[in-house]
Amino acid sequence: MANYLVRFVNNLDPNGGLDLTWPKYTNAAPTLLTFQDILPLQTLTTDTYRADGFNAIVNLTRKYPI
Repeated sequence: MANYLVRFVNNLDPNGGLDLTWPKYTNAAPTLLTFQDILPLQTLTTDTYRADGFNAIVNLTRKYPI
C-alpha cells in the first residue's frame, strides 16, 4: 500500500512498479484496488456493491426535492 501511496503523491498515478496495475476509476469502469489478508494480497474489484443504495437515494431526491 505504501508504494501506491508514495507513487500517487509524487506522480498523481499509483502505478509504475512491479505491483498490480490499478486502472483509473471512471463511471464506466469503477475499479477498486482491494487489499486482502490472503494471497494474492491485492486484487481488482468492481465498485458496484453500492449501486442499489445510490440509486435509491437518487430516486428519493427526485421524488422529494429539497
